[in-house]
Amino acid sequence: MKDNQKLLYRQSLRVPKRFKLEGMNDLYTQKVNSKILGLPINYLVWMYYTGEKHYDKQKFIDRKEVKIKKFDRKIERANDPRKKASLQYRKLRKIDLVNAKIENGNHFMQWGEPAAVFDTAQVRATIDKINNFLFSKGYFLGKTTFELKEYKRRVGVVYSVNPGSGYFYDTLSTDIQDSIMADLYFQHRPESF
Repeated sequence: MKDNQKLLYRQSLRVPKRFKLEGMNDLYTQKVNSKILGLPINYLVWMYYTGEKHYDKQKFIDRKEVKIKKFDRKIERANDPRKKASLQYRKLRKIDLVNAKIENGNHFMQWGEPAAVFDTAQVRATIDKINNFLFSKGYFLGKTTFELKEYKRRVGVVYSVNPGSGYFYDTLSTDIQDSIMADLYFQHRPESF
């Protein structure tokens, strides 16, 4: 983490008592780092950056090239079509494993997680997602605001959700021009929601 960056430490939603939070905790665009046993010490971040110190991407790219050349030589020398097919399959598996190391890093990097750096653009994106969620649930006038709580290099964000009043369907009217379709509609209407 750079000197001018801050760690996203906590996010929470503040909603009215009558409002259900169901499905809203998945709307955060930026995730907070996991905590083990609720402790402020974050082992997963430490694990990620320790793995990153010992990770050399070029080493895996070179290893990939060596494996490709090795398998290409074996495939070229093979006479049996079944053996060629087997070697090509093994080549693809080995290359996929090396590609995973190139993309995801070493085991420490895969098990750990990078530090969640606070980003105001992500806060705005989260507010948009929450407002869209409210709109999809019938709260067309819903508004969301945020409040930042900073302590040293850590930031907590509290999203205050004001859903407004919900809109509900009062009546439904139908205007079906085709009489056969109208008969089918009214015949099956009690079965629908």
